[in-house]
Amino acid sequence: RERVPFLIDPATGETLSTWATAVGWPHAVHPSRLVLATATADGDGLILADWRTGDRIAVVADGCYPHALAWSPDGTRLAASVPD
Repeated sequence: RERVPFLIDPATGETLSTWATAVGWPHAVHPSRLVLATATADGDGLILADWRTGDRIAVVADGCYPHALAWSPDGTRLAASVPD
């Protein structure tokens, strides 16, 4: 359970939820939606997930090993840096 995200209430420190699945790195939170771009735990794909629950929204790329992720400020584009 090393890479299983959990959501904490910043006011109380209480754990609000824990994801059912592990993820890898990197991560990028969408600037205005409840979407997290992240790598799969085994590092072989790039997914979009609901950052509160971990539910997968979409598989962006299979066999993708991103080194860095970033959303554009308006949230319309996701940049991913991958090895050659």
